[in-house]
Amino acid sequence: MLLGCNTYSSNLRNKNISGEEFINRNHKAVDSLTTQMSGKVHKDYPIVISTIVNMNQLSQTSSFGRLLTEQISGRFTQQKYSVVEMKMRNDVLIKDDQGEFLLTRELKDLATSVSSQAVVVGTYAVNGTDVFVNLKVVQPNTNLVLAASSYSIPKTRNMVDMLR
Repeated sequence: MLLGCNTYSSNLRNKNISGEEFINRNHKAVDSLTTQMSGKVHKDYPIVISTIVNMNQLSQTSSFGRLLTEQISGRFTQQKYSVVEMKMRNDVLIKDDQGEFLLTRELKDLATSVSSQAVVVGTYAVNGTDVFVNLKVVQPNTNLVLAASSYSIPKTRNMVDMLR
């Protein structure tokens, strides 16, 4: 029985994903969102990207969540969307240097202050072998979900450090 556990553990450690594949999965998710958003969200009006947070503790993120946020923001910019850089704003709630969190009651106020037509929010959840990521594009004045994308990324030893 111990031998079986050892085999499972070593298979998990050998499951790798390159940095390029990690970025490609995040970009593919944004590409899916932008396809769904077609005709609903105009590229000329600002969108806000919220920090991707831990699904089990919505007020916390990690290096992993902040990296996802940066890649998602960058991809929206590459797709020619007007993205508001949240780190440059002073009126965004920042908790414990973990990132920019959009609480539901503040969503409308923030969207109004930057004339945002959409907010991208997301969560991640970790299990033994994968990290699951869920992204949504929300219309701030109605809280309607305009687009959604879910995907998984194999959990690697390097990723474990980023998830702390």
